[in-house]
Amino acid sequence: MVLRCAWGTCSADERYPQRLNGARLVLFPKPKTNLDKCLRWIKACGRPHDQLNVDRINKHKAVCSTHFEGGKGPSTLFPDPLPADGSRTTPARPLPKRRLQYSDKDSSELDV
Repeated sequence: MVLRCAWGTCSADERYPQRLNGARLVLFPKPKTNLDKCLRWIKACGRPHDQLNVDRINKHKAVCSTHFEGGKGPSTLFPDPLPADGSRTTPARPLPKRRLQYSDKDSSELDV
């Protein structure tokens, strides 16, 4: 099988290097190990559900590096591709900080 770009209406394919214009193909995240990221990429690609869904993700699904912020592939600030519908992108949210959890004993002391 051949690597093809799954983003929007992109027709980039590793068989036709002239369509890639020097870009590289970045493989989709594996659903078994990183389901949340995989679902974000599927949504960003903007394809209909019957064309692109979790069941169809395999080692031959990819996105061109040009469809990421900066055009050089995923970065730490922008790990997901740009939305194919043209909506504005925002950087990935940092992980939430752990909140302190008080036990019942601790909360009763605070009510004094």
